[in-house]
Amino acid sequence: MEKDLNLKKLENKAFEIAFLDGLTDMLFGIVWLGYGIAYFLYDYLPSPLNSFLGLIITLIGAIMYIICKFYVSSPRLGVVKLSNSQKTRSKRLLLFNLIAVVMTVIIVIFTVIIPNTIFLIILGSLGFWTAIIFGLIPFIIMSWLAFIFNYNRFYIYGAIMGFALFLIEYLRFLNIPGGGIALLISGGGILAAGIFIFIDFIKKNPIPKGENHAQGQD
Repeated sequence: MEKDLNLKKLENKAFEIAFLDGLTDMLFGIVWLGYGIAYFLYDYLPSPLNSFLGLIITLIGAIMYIICKFYVSSPRLGVVKLSNSQKTRSKRLLLFNLIAVVMTVIIVIFTVIIPNTIFLIILGSLGFWTAIIFGLIPFIIMSWLAFIFNYNRFYIYGAIMGFALFLIEYLRFLNIPGGGIALLISGGGILAAGIFIFIDFIKKNPIPKGENHAQGQD
């Protein structure tokens, strides 16, 4: 029983390590900020660049995430080796995380970048409740991730993202332009928080002389 508890603590610790560097925070901030930029540049860019700018910025952010994770974070934290059972759970959580990110990006695309879709036209008939629905979606997704990964900042990010989409749809409902600034502000805020955490992480975790390994067992 005690062995199982120790393995559970080690497993949870292994997943918590992934968020210590703030890179995940930065990635979500880049995604949100990127689609905010795409929102304002949509009418000024040629097609199809105007429709894919947000996705391009997201891919750049993902590449930066991988590079920083490999060359900055890993040398400071060492390599965490998981057991077979832990690897299985890790793959499942990664799949859930990817699904959540893809869903969030799709929602932003159809809400902000391509607003005149049949999907939104139908929802538009709900009036004010459309803003409520779109505001709840990112909050629910991020809260789900916060619960799964035990990462409380995701609750805050979910609230910020949800309010941003709510504001965009609400201002659109009132025929008031400029709702996309909510994406810029919220994305910029999340990105800034991630950068602050990343800098603090680097200061507190100098590169060790040897690699540290945390071993898990079946």
